[in-house]
Amino acid sequence: MVNTGDSSLFQLVQKQFEKINWTMVAYIIFAIITTTMGVKTLMPMGSQRATIFGIGAVLIFLFYYYRWFPAGKRSVANWPPTINTCPDYLTYVAKLPGSGTPGTPGCVDLVGISTNRAIQAITPANLTGTVALTADKVFSFISKDVLNANSQIIKQICKECETKGVTWEGVWDGDSCVGISTIQNLSNSSNANCPR
Repeated sequence: MVNTGDSSLFQLVQKQFEKINWTMVAYIIFAIITTTMGVKTLMPMGSQRATIFGIGAVLIFLFYYYRWFPAGKRSVANWPPTINTCPDYLTYVAKLPGSGTPGTPGCVDLVGISTNRAIQAITPANLTGTVALTADKVFSFISKDVLNANSQIIKQICKECETKGVTWEGVWDGDSCVGISTIQNLSNSSNANCPR
């Protein structure tokens, strides 16, 4: 009859073996054998050659060891990655002039980047007045809207990007709504081990 203490010890040992990076162990064994055999083969030709080979081989194996097997675990980055506050090349304004709600943020075009001129370029002087900017001079969505959005809101944001002739990295690439596919992939693989 098996003791439960032995069973839990076996499970503990098994978990520890599962954590071992067997590729790294094989690499270390390969490096030791290769270096030892190389030094042994070169020793009859002179100890100086064998020493130079041994030091060189160790340095090369260490270089690739640190490159292929970095110390510690790599952290999984948040997904989606950081999204710009505004569409590409538009400028974020924390409080649009003349906006009905105090502190209404938005994005404006200071360089004329819109491909179809649906967002009219403005000058910085337009931002200091009290006259409200019209809808053709403002892009109303910002990154906070994207990060808290469901697929319907992302579709609206992509439609506005398309209508206004701008791209937005991570949201609208000019041809397709990248944000939608990201949200759908995350929701479809909710049980998978995907970065969140």
